[in-house]
Amino acid sequence: MGANWSAHYPDSGDMSAVRAAAAWCDQQIVDVEGIDTVAAGVLDTRDDFWRGCAADEFSAALSRLRTRADDSRETLYAASKALKVYADLVDEIALEAPPFRAALASAQASFTGGRIAARRFADYQAEVRRAYQTIENANAGLAALATRRDKADRALARSLLLGASESWSSIAHTPASSPEVPAWLQRKRANEDTWQLLGSWIAGDKQAYVLGQQDAFTQRIQQSDYIREQRERILDDLRQGRLSAGYIDRNGDGLRDPSDAIWHGVSNDPLRLITDLGTVLGVVGTSDRADVPIRFENLPDTFLGSYLLNFFVEEPGVDGSVLITYIVENDTTIDSATRIPVLGGHVPGVYHWMTHENEVGAGFETERQLIVWTERVYL
Repeated sequence: MGANWSAHYPDSGDMSAVRAAAAWCDQQIVDVEGIDTVAAGVLDTRDDFWRGCAADEFSAALSRLRTRADDSRETLYAASKALKVYADLVDEIALEAPPFRAALASAQASFTGGRIAARRFADYQAEVRRAYQTIENANAGLAALATRRDKADRALARSLLLGASESWSSIAHTPASSPEVPAWLQRKRANEDTWQLLGSWIAGDKQAYVLGQQDAFTQRIQQSDYIREQRERILDDLRQGRLSAGYIDRNGDGLRDPSDAIWHGVSNDPLRLITDLGTVLGVVGTSDRADVPIRFENLPDTFLGSYLLNFFVEEPGVDGSVLITYIVENDTTIDSATRIPVLGGHVPGVYHWMTHENEVGAGFETERQLIVWTERVYL
């Protein structure tokens, strides 16, 4: 989303690159429309005397091309719009942030530069209070802008990933567990993904990961007991007519916002936690063991710990099927990594040690994971 930004500089980043990406999407839309026009023209003018299997296959291929072009056009349009909205919002933040920083710098200089001068002590105290109030207001204003920027980043990521997941038709129809891949091998690959994420968080060398349906980590999350329950619940709601197309609006305010997401934690499943802990302590996370029951080991789900889950429901297809996009958002932090399940609190000594290491630049930076996959269900 442009250059890295901070709470003090929520306006960082050159939006010209974002607008250039939106312009590229617009140009691709023009090209895709050209493909669709040509394909439609060929279909309409096909010689009626050309009949048979070859002619039918040719027409079917052109029809598939038109369908893909139409899907691509919709995806590109959504991406272009999301990029433009994001750039406009950051430009607004860029106008609002500098006055807050200027006020903050001026108030702080009053103390460091000895600019506060008054004949009476009461006047001096009043000046000090005003300076402190200015600092407090400026910090609050910058914090509010940082919150807007963070929400804009998340919204743009969700929009682009949702568009990508909808356009990956081949992935959308891939089963959660391919029959060609043995369950133990899938588990091994998912565990290897988990170790990679854990190692990256410890080293602090990457702050964001995007995991799609092709990743073994994602496929194991799909098979967790919690996702199974949600899948059954959604299907039941669809069949009972309690859900409509679009993002699920859980709080009933008619808006799509983070409060609609489900907060899930694994701390209420001690059997799973104990099994996964044994796997970690036994250093078998990357082994090919086939004797552990699949449902009793799910390191990816335990690694996430607690996360936000949201859904996007498509309009029903002519075959009675509905495509559902699952969106998992998670932050791996020192707080979440050291929190004691069920009992609460943090592991004695470890939390403070990790915090110190992070402060001196030795890793444990907050790592964000965005996990997206699609599933097709039949009513």
